[in-house]
Amino acid sequence: GYQRDKVIQVFAGAFPIHAPRYVLVIAVDEGVDNSWIKPRRTAGWVAAPLVKETLERVGPILGLRPMPAPTGPSAPQSVMASR
Repeated sequence: GYQRDKVIQVFAGAFPIHAPRYVLVIAVDEGVDNSWIKPRRTAGWVAAPLVKETLERVGPILGLRPMPAPTGPSAPQSVMASR
């Protein structure tokens, strides 16, 4: 059933970004980020960093390598490219 005080954070990432072949979805049950003054319980603070860490580890295994990030205000933080 539904419980108002419970939180499941879900975040998905597709990669490589320029020609997506894979999707990674991470769900966290009752996750909390305590790195700030107040605890944060949103997917952007809890699940998204796990997606990033997982892609950085799995990417090279799948033959993907990091590319320098494009510059500019709307540029992503990092990009993975096929070899």
